[in-house]
Amino acid sequence: MKTRTYFLLICILSGIQQLIAQPTNYDAVYLSLIKEYTLNPDGSIDYRVKKIQKLLNYPAFHRLFGETFIVYNPKSQQLRIHESFTEMADGKRVITPENAFNEVLPRFAALAPDFNGLREMVITHTGLEIGATIYLDYSIHSEPGFFPALMAGEVLAENQPVNELTVQVKIPASMELRHKLYNSVLQPSESLENGMRTYTWTSSDIPPIPTEDRRPLHHAADPYLIFSTLESFKPLISWYTGQEMWSDTLPAALQKQISLRSEEKKDPIARAFLWQETIINQLRLSEIPAELTGYRLRKPARTWNSNGGTPAEKAILLASILKYDGMDANPVAVFNGCHFDPEVASL
Repeated sequence: MKTRTYFLLICILSGIQQLIAQPTNYDAVYLSLIKEYTLNPDGSIDYRVKKIQKLLNYPAFHRLFGETFIVYNPKSQQLRIHESFTEMADGKRVITPENAFNEVLPRFAALAPDFNGLREMVITHTGLEIGATIYLDYSIHSEPGFFPALMAGEVLAENQPVNELTVQVKIPASMELRHKLYNSVLQPSESLENGMRTYTWTSSDIPPIPTEDRRPLHHAADPYLIFSTLESFKPLISWYTGQEMWSDTLPAALQKQISLRSEEKKDPIARAFLWQETIINQLRLSEIPAELTGYRLRKPARTWNSNGGTPAEKAILLASILKYDGMDANPVAVFNGCHFDPEVASL
């Protein structure tokens, strides 16, 4: 009886160990993930993504990875799909059909008419099954001047395991890339070819980002790369504060409202909080990612007249109202402290 008990216990422990070692503990695995940034000599920027992802269970293609969503701004950016197909478990290749590419309005822009020009490409992957592998290669070309510089932040991990991840940044040879990688000792390789300087970060066998509660926000505990072609924050701040919205004139109707409220409430602090409440509760908040507008903001008058704006636009509108009311009010930008470096100027 003891021998049988020991044998049964050994089988159970062996089974548990084997279960833990299997990649099927996850929904999918990235066999390869490549992200490329290129600053061209004319100032245009290309961002390219190549992913090879193997699906390991039913939720992977029923709920999680059956579609890919790509958001961009058609006014200044062009999306190009270089390749999209699925390799089924038996090796059969299924090319993504034309009707699987559908452009829609991003959900966050649905109630923001000024941002209704944004688009989200929804790619519905076909031929999916357990053991199928998705191949997708696409790029977004941004026109010269759309961004103030080449700058970005990348998490060097995903919510599923990654066999090999590469982040590559190409810039003209005459320029220098300022960069910093948090929570990792990985160093980039550097090469010079055809007038372009290339920085490459390559990492293998990357575990997935844990999903448990109460983890540090903003990927503070994950490998996180920031980079920029600007030499300091000074030109970036000059560009940002040089936009027209900083010197905009408020609408006449709003000016009248400010004057009336100033007469009704003599305490400036009370008026400031009242205007803050007005901006928060009566103007819609549009959570538009700043990179989709090239980090440009609309004028305060437009924010007021459209009855909504982004967090930055609403802050500038509030500051403009308080200034018109005779108060010393200035908007303040708060950076994510866990990934801020004064040597890497990035928005």
